[in-house]
Amino acid sequence: MTYRVGCKTRPGAAWTYNALRFTTRDEAETYGADLYARWLALEAYEVHECAEIANYTMSDDGLKRIAVVPVTWPKPMWPTEEEE
Repeated sequence: MTYRVGCKTRPGAAWTYNALRFTTRDEAETYGADLYARWLALEAYEVHECAEIANYTMSDDGLKRIAVVPVTWPKPMWPTEEEE
């Protein structure tokens, strides 16, 4: 499970999200508070759980992207059409 920050720019509006996903709730809270302090149009923010892969970390050093390693499947035991 990962966490994302939902934002509202006016009362009654739906939560909107960017593409940042965090490993811990604390990281997402830190990012949300930082965003709230910088973004003048932000009415509210809230941390929500999600099932997506974490792609960022947030620490005292700031926001850092997590390297995403592509999944590689094992080579088939029999030759493929391209190899024949």
